[in-house]
Amino acid sequence: MTEQALPLPTVPTDALDLIPLGGVGEIGKNMWCLRTTEGIIILDCGFAFPSEEMFGVDLVLPDFSFVLAHATDVRAIFLSHGHEDHIGGLPFLLKLLPVPIYATALTMSLIEGKLSEHGLLGRIPLRVIRPRESVKIGDITVEGIRVCHSIADAVAFKVSTAVGSILYTGDFKFDPTPIDGELTDYFKLTEMGEDGLLLLMSDSTNVNKKGITPSEAAVAPALDRVFVSAKHRIIVTTFASNIHRVQQILNAASRHGRKVVFLGRSMLNVTTRARQLGYLSHPDDLVIPVEALKHFPPEAVVILTTGSQGEPLAALSRITFTDHKGIRVQAGDTVLISAIPIPGNERSVGRIINQLFALGAEVVYESVQQGTHVSGHASEEELKMMLAFTRPRFFLPIHGEVRHLVRHAALASSMGIPAENIAIVNNGDILRVQQSGVAVIGQVPSQPTLVDGQLRYDVGQSLLRERQKLANDGVVTTALSVSAAGRILSGPHIVTRGCIDGADTDAIIQEGTWRVLDVVSAHMERGPLDPERLRRQISEALARFFNEKTRRKPLQIVHLSVDSQT
Repeated sequence: MTEQALPLPTVPTDALDLIPLGGVGEIGKNMWCLRTTEGIIILDCGFAFPSEEMFGVDLVLPDFSFVLAHATDVRAIFLSHGHEDHIGGLPFLLKLLPVPIYATALTMSLIEGKLSEHGLLGRIPLRVIRPRESVKIGDITVEGIRVCHSIADAVAFKVSTAVGSILYTGDFKFDPTPIDGELTDYFKLTEMGEDGLLLLMSDSTNVNKKGITPSEAAVAPALDRVFVSAKHRIIVTTFASNIHRVQQILNAASRHGRKVVFLGRSMLNVTTRARQLGYLSHPDDLVIPVEALKHFPPEAVVILTTGSQGEPLAALSRITFTDHKGIRVQAGDTVLISAIPIPGNERSVGRIINQLFALGAEVVYESVQQGTHVSGHASEEELKMMLAFTRPRFFLPIHGEVRHLVRHAALASSMGIPAENIAIVNNGDILRVQQSGVAVIGQVPSQPTLVDGQLRYDVGQSLLRERQKLANDGVVTTALSVSAAGRILSGPHIVTRGCIDGADTDAIIQEGTWRVLDVVSAHMERGPLDPERLRRQISEALARFFNEKTRRKPLQIVHLSVDSQT
């Protein structure tokens, strides 16, 4: 990331700019900047999980270059809900740009935990807001609107400006029977439609799913079926942030006379905070510490754990691959995966499922037993309802891959919004919004920022390509020492990793050694020793040689030392 000032077109008084730094054309790292003549507010700041080819990368962040270059203009950050793809990037940004944060109570509690881990708690102004509460930031007024999602305390944001009002839905669905009884604020949505909504920014995740997303309450019967049929220990994995799902699992455990153990750092952290705030309730004796498991028979316990996405360091992976100190998956256990893989995580989840079956466990997941999971995102009919309630002049599909955005745009068109009033944008686009129309007028940097195990910003594309090359083709290291006159003093010693194996290895390395000797001899015949040139010639010769032998292009590392005293 760079903090170089980026030239931007001036915002006219009759316009505002919307700039996505993540979350369009992809799932994850949602972040939007809304810019007026008086400054910038940020809506959400999430991260994404790395794809499989991002070797050594732990997190993918939005590109913060734009906001850092215009730091003095940034007034506040508003968070719609507590999922990582909406709040996970926040600590990384706040280390560089400490600005006030606004969020509902549960979301703020989760944020406080993150800030504490990063040494930022107490250094950032935090403001808890309630649904229907308005916050005025310069010429902008932001109001939270209650919506249902797969985490409690989710809100959409109505942003009122001099140009008109915008609705940013965040993630939502229309659940008629939410577990906590908190319905979506239909009145506010229809009120915006009555008053005249300038632009709707709407979640596109489930646009390709017909009908209506089932209510979270629909999971209860499926949980009961699993609990009734399980004859041994039950292990359930779900998102720790899905407090409503956790509540239903606790309720099922209580109905069926089982004690519950929370396993995994985030599960313990989120459930503790949710209970303190009143979003989660259970009898004191229902939940027991992991150390107490040995005092209960297997048929009397439930282990509720993290790891529904196959994360290698999460508790489910550790108990599956015998990497946990006290717990192992045993034959006869019932393992319920009460979630579906986020796009890109399918292989990791499949690996876990296969290993669980190999251990003799009964594995229950959505594709084999329907009803054990419901989505937190609106399906096609609900997206139509959002458009019908709010009746926007302009429409902007958000939160989805390109196929989702295009399909959602077509859906809006079918609901009567003119094609010229619908915009599909890319990360980094500057969308100018006026009463007369919407148009992309420029771009800001939006390359994903990769964070490695040391929490170092921006691993960089060149380093990532090098890691990919190492994984695909391996590496060859060659070491030799020569005199100033070009006489070989030691070596060449060739060591390979990840590129050759088997009976031919010694022969290939021997032939490679002779190639290096030939290069040194030819180099000295042409003139005096040039160490850098000789190193490059050896590398190029070995690259050609190993490509001939292996049809691979392993990374070449040549250590050449010159003894000027001989």
